Amino acid sequence: SGDLNGDDESEAFDDNSWHVVTRAGFGSCTLDGFIIEGGNATDALPITTRGGGGVRCTSGTTLVASCVFRNNRAGHGGGAYLTGDSITVRDCEFVSNMAATSGGGVNVLAPARIEDCRFEDNQGGAGGAAVNSATLVRCVFENNTGSLAGALYSSGGSLLENTVACESCV
Repeated sequence: SGDLNGDDESEAFDDNSWHVVTRAGFGSCTLDGFIIEGGNATDALPITTRGGGGVRCTSGTTLVASCVFRNNRAGHGGGAYLTGDSITVRDCEFVSNMAATSGGGVNVLAPARIEDCRFEDNQGGAGGAAVNSATLVRCVFENNTGSLAGALYSSGGSLLENTVACESCV
């Protein structure tokens, strides 16, 4: 947990760690079976580190499986900020995360596949649940809010860049 003083119940997030999990480097990485909560990578930080209150992955090949991301905050990607060579997110829950700018649940800036995940009660400026480049398969979206889109938002110049595709999602 990023809640260093155990006081998040009283809405006190300033003392929390910026990122609960950080991954930077080449090669492959697997994060499996963790509860990740209480990260606070908000606007008070330098702009280059505002992504990923829960998890920040910035390179390599990443697999995230069977994790719960809850009550994380960030400028981008409240639950997770993912970029790199290849990203797979499977069987995860993104609950009650918040991003001031984009992707309350997750902000993806790389080729990604997100499958069998649940996005609930996330808030984000652009995309309450998820934003940018990803293929989402069998995902569930409930009560997500955002100023530009409640569930999914894709930004970018061309149809082939920064696209979000959904298959069998509800």
